[in-house]
Amino acid sequence: AAGRYTIMVMFGEQEIPKSPFTIQVEPSGDANKVRAEGPGLEPTGVVTGKPTHFTVHTRGAGEGKLDLDFVGPSRGGGAKDVDIVDNKDESYTVNYTPVAAGPMNGNVNYAGRPIPKSPFKVNVAPPVDLSKVKVDGLGEKVIVNQEKEF
Repeated sequence: AAGRYTIMVMFGEQEIPKSPFTIQVEPSGDANKVRAEGPGLEPTGVVTGKPTHFTVHTRGAGEGKLDLDFVGPSRGGGAKDVDIVDNKDESYTVNYTPVAAGPMNGNVNYAGRPIPKSPFKVNVAPPVDLSKVKVDGLGEKVIVNQEKEF
Protein backbone atom coordinates (compact mmCIF):
# COMPACT_ATOMS: atom_id res chain seq x y z
CA ALA A 1 0.00 0.00 0.00
CA ALA A 2 1.08 3.58 -0.56
CA GLY A 3 2.42 5.59 2.36
CA ARG A 4 5.43 6.38 4.50
CA TYR A 5 7.30 3.37 5.92
CA THR A 6 10.16 2.88 8.35
CA ILE A 7 12.41 -0.09 7.63
CA MET A 8 14.80 -1.50 10.22
CA VAL A 9 17.65 -3.53 8.75
CA MET A 10 19.24 -6.12 11.03
CA PHE A 11 22.42 -8.16 10.65
CA GLY A 12 23.31 -10.80 13.23
CA GLU A 13 20.50 -9.53 15.48
CA GLN A 14 21.99 -6.03 15.47
CA GLU A 15 20.69 -2.98 13.67
CA ILE A 16 23.06 -1.82 10.89
CA PRO A 17 24.41 1.77 10.94
CA LYS A 18 21.94 4.47 9.79
CA SER A 19 19.00 2.09 10.28
CA PRO A 20 16.07 2.56 10.45
CA PHE A 21 15.38 3.95 6.96
CA THR A 22 12.27 5.95 6.07
CA ILE A 23 10.85 5.52 2.59
CA GLN A 24 7.83 6.84 0.74
CA VAL A 25 5.88 4.31 -1.33
CA GLU A 26 3.93 6.00 -4.10
CA PRO A 27 0.57 4.65 -5.24
CA SER A 28 0.70 2.72 -8.48
CA GLY A 29 -1.85 2.81 -11.23
CA ASP A 30 -4.36 0.06 -11.93
CA ALA A 31 -4.18 -0.90 -15.62
CA ASN A 32 -7.47 -2.82 -15.28
CA LYS A 33 -9.31 0.50 -14.86
CA VAL A 34 -7.93 1.97 -18.10
CA ARG A 35 -9.75 1.72 -21.42
CA ALA A 36 -8.84 2.71 -24.95
CA GLU A 37 -11.10 3.39 -27.91
CA GLY A 38 -11.14 5.09 -31.26
CA PRO A 39 -10.59 4.59 -34.97
CA GLY A 40 -6.86 3.87 -34.59
CA LEU A 41 -7.63 0.67 -32.64
CA GLU A 42 -10.45 -0.69 -34.79
CA PRO A 43 -9.86 -4.02 -36.57
CA THR A 44 -10.57 -2.34 -39.95
CA GLY A 45 -10.48 1.16 -41.38
CA VAL A 46 -6.81 1.97 -40.66
CA VAL A 47 -4.82 2.72 -43.84
CA THR A 48 -1.07 2.68 -44.47
CA GLY A 49 0.41 6.17 -44.45
CA LYS A 50 -2.83 7.83 -43.25
CA PRO A 51 -2.66 9.41 -39.76
CA THR A 52 -5.15 8.05 -37.23
CA HIS A 53 -5.79 8.32 -33.50
CA PHE A 54 -7.41 6.82 -30.41
CA THR A 55 -8.15 7.89 -26.83
CA VAL A 56 -6.92 6.27 -23.61
CA HIS A 57 -9.12 6.92 -20.55
CA THR A 58 -7.33 6.66 -17.17
CA ARG A 59 -9.97 8.13 -14.82
CA GLY A 60 -9.91 6.28 -11.50
CA ALA A 61 -6.80 4.27 -12.43
CA GLY A 62 -4.36 6.16 -10.19
CA GLU A 63 -0.88 7.32 -11.12
CA GLY A 64 0.95 5.53 -13.89
CA LYS A 65 2.89 5.95 -17.09
CA LEU A 66 1.24 5.28 -20.45
CA ASP A 67 3.41 3.17 -22.76
CA LEU A 68 2.70 2.19 -26.35
CA ASP A 69 4.22 -0.24 -28.78
CA PHE A 70 3.03 -0.87 -32.34
CA VAL A 71 4.20 -4.14 -33.87
CA GLY A 72 3.49 -4.53 -37.57
CA PRO A 73 4.44 -6.71 -40.50
CA SER A 74 7.51 -4.63 -41.41
CA ARG A 75 10.83 -4.19 -39.64
CA GLY A 76 11.22 -1.13 -37.48
CA GLY A 77 7.79 -1.17 -35.89
CA GLY A 78 4.25 -0.74 -37.08
CA ALA A 79 3.86 3.03 -36.71
CA LYS A 80 5.63 6.36 -37.08
CA ASP A 81 4.90 9.86 -35.82
CA VAL A 82 3.56 8.47 -32.54
CA ASP A 83 2.43 11.35 -30.34
CA ILE A 84 0.77 11.07 -26.91
CA VAL A 85 -1.19 14.17 -25.90
CA ASP A 86 -2.24 14.61 -22.26
CA ASN A 87 -5.77 16.03 -22.43
CA LYS A 88 -5.50 17.17 -18.76
CA ASP A 89 -8.77 15.35 -17.95
CA GLU A 90 -7.37 11.90 -17.10
CA SER A 91 -7.34 10.93 -20.77
CA TYR A 92 -4.76 10.90 -23.54
CA THR A 93 -5.07 11.21 -27.30
CA VAL A 94 -2.65 9.01 -29.20
CA ASN A 95 -1.85 10.01 -32.78
CA TYR A 96 0.11 7.74 -35.12
CA THR A 97 0.62 6.80 -38.76
CA PRO A 98 0.78 3.10 -39.72
CA VAL A 99 3.77 2.28 -41.92
CA ALA A 100 2.85 -1.00 -43.64
CA ALA A 101 -0.21 -2.92 -44.75
CA GLY A 102 -1.04 -6.11 -42.88
CA PRO A 103 -1.75 -7.21 -39.31
CA MET A 104 -0.52 -4.90 -36.56
CA ASN A 105 -0.73 -5.17 -32.78
CA GLY A 106 -1.21 -2.03 -30.72
CA ASN A 107 0.16 -2.75 -27.24
CA VAL A 108 -1.15 -0.29 -24.64
CA ASN A 109 0.34 -0.46 -21.12
CA TYR A 110 -0.40 1.60 -18.03
CA ALA A 111 1.75 1.53 -14.90
CA GLY A 112 3.82 -1.21 -16.53
CA ARG A 113 0.90 -3.57 -17.22
CA PRO A 114 -1.31 -4.20 -20.28
CA ILE A 115 -4.73 -2.59 -20.21
CA PRO A 116 -7.87 -4.67 -20.94
CA LYS A 117 -8.12 -5.80 -24.61
CA SER A 118 -4.41 -5.07 -25.22
CA PRO A 119 -2.86 -5.93 -27.59
CA PHE A 120 -5.37 -4.41 -30.00
CA LYS A 121 -5.38 -6.26 -33.31
CA VAL A 122 -5.56 -3.86 -36.25
CA ASN A 123 -5.59 -4.92 -39.90
CA VAL A 124 -3.87 -2.07 -41.74
CA ALA A 125 -5.13 -1.70 -45.31
CA PRO A 126 -2.94 -0.63 -48.22
CA PRO A 127 -3.57 2.88 -49.55
CA VAL A 128 -6.04 3.18 -52.43
CA ASP A 129 -4.39 3.90 -55.78
CA LEU A 130 -6.99 6.04 -57.58
CA SER A 131 -5.05 5.76 -60.85
CA LYS A 132 -6.16 2.11 -61.01
CA VAL A 133 -9.90 2.83 -60.58
CA LYS A 134 -11.88 2.35 -63.80
CA VAL A 135 -15.53 3.19 -64.39
CA ASP A 136 -17.47 1.62 -67.26
CA GLY A 137 -21.00 2.21 -68.48
CA LEU A 138 -21.41 5.94 -67.96
CA GLY A 139 -21.96 6.68 -71.63
CA GLU A 140 -21.14 9.95 -73.31
CA LYS A 141 -22.94 12.38 -71.04
CA VAL A 142 -23.53 12.73 -67.29
CA ILE A 143 -25.81 15.46 -65.88
CA VAL A 144 -24.90 17.09 -62.55
CA ASN A 145 -27.30 16.36 -59.66
CA GLN A 146 -29.04 13.54 -61.54
CA GLU A 147 -28.62 9.89 -60.62
CA LYS A 148 -27.05 7.70 -63.24
CA GLU A 149 -26.90 3.91 -63.11
CA PHE A 150 -23.86 2.18 -64.53
